[in-house]
Amino acid sequence: MMAMRGFTLLEVLIAMAIFSIVGLASFELLRSVRNIDRVTDRQTESYQGLVRTLALMDRDFIQLRYREIRDELGDRNAAVAVNEGYYPIEFTRQGWNNPLQRARSELQRVGYVVEGDSLERHVWFVLDRAQDSEPVSQVLMAGVDALTTYLVSLMAIEWSLSLVMTFQSYQALSGSRSQLIPGGISPVCTICLFL
Repeated sequence: MMAMRGFTLLEVLIAMAIFSIVGLASFELLRSVRNIDRVTDRQTESYQGLVRTLALMDRDFIQLRYREIRDELGDRNAAVAVNEGYYPIEFTRQGWNNPLQRARSELQRVGYVVEGDSLERHVWFVLDRAQDSEPVSQVLMAGVDALTTYLVSLMAIEWSLSLVMTFQSYQALSGSRSQLIPGGISPVCTICLFL
């Protein structure tokens, strides 16, 4: 008759210890992967918001038209107003879709401003404003510290408009390169236009 052989208490304890260590390491690995995924999703969402904002601004600036307007008091405003009044940049653009064929212009006045920590795009439904003309506001992105506008003369006939946006520890584009800036640094996004 053969004797039954089983595991000793020491062997069972060692096996349980090894299993516990492997299980704990697997749990920590899974938790860190989940955290990385969450952070990556937030950064991707921030980056996509920045890309959408810059694409909208790009469309606006590409469709810029030199058309002066009259303000609420009947005074003339420049076609492109840089750092005049409330808006760091305000201008007239064409290409305002009119699918219902209403009797209105295809030109639209656009202004960009930072309200609190959000970059907002303000549009008016009329170019020459009445006293009751209010802009429609669209929040483009949060986390923007400032929008600074510079108009620089490159030559006698060519002007460069440079917009600089600074963000609150925001994953952003730096200059014109697709380079991510680590959080904690105040990144800057510069847009240069030649008028």
